[in-house]
Order: sequence, then C-alpha cells, then structure tokens
Amino acid sequence: MLDYEKFKLGNIKLLSGKILKSAELAYKTYGKLNKNSSTKY
Repeated sequence: MLDYEKFKLGNIKLLSGKILKSAELAYKTYGKLNKNSSTKY
C-alpha cells in the first residue's frame, strides 16, 4: 500500500518549451473535512 496518491497530469509543456511526457503529481492529504467543508484535524 502506498503512503501517497498519484494524479496523472499527462504531457506538460515547460517554460523552456520542452515537453515533460506522462507527468504525475504525488500528494498526501492530512485531516478530514467536517460538514462545513473546513479542515478538521
């Protein structure tokens, strides 16, 4: 089991003009949202 989630971004064009192929963003969330949609720790 991974300690993080991944989101596939696809191909990203960098400021240099080069293409970063099949980019992914790895992230981890902390806490839970309460019924007011604000963060509850």
